[in-house]
Amino acid sequence: MGPKDRIVVDEDFFNQLGKMKPARDITNSELLWFVVCYEETPQGFVLKPKRDPFMTTLKEAMDGWLRLCRFPGQKFEEMIRERLKKVQAKI
Repeated sequence: MGPKDRIVVDEDFFNQLGKMKPARDITNSELLWFVVCYEETPQGFVLKPKRDPFMTTLKEAMDGWLRLCRFPGQKFEEMIRERLKKVQAKI
């Protein structure tokens, strides 16, 4: 049957998820992860694949999500603001 849902995430986020076991076959996978990075080009930022699509079950994805390296809200907001400043500086 194959994956029911597809998820596109950036490489940093995917690397913070807890380790997930890949599905053995596309027929028993429920999620298909596309891991990308942002690359600056003369035309602007584009998404580039960083790895082959990653197949997993919903249970594995939930376990990975629960093991996600969590940041306190304030620290997360500070990280986002710093990244935004870097992007705006290049514009």
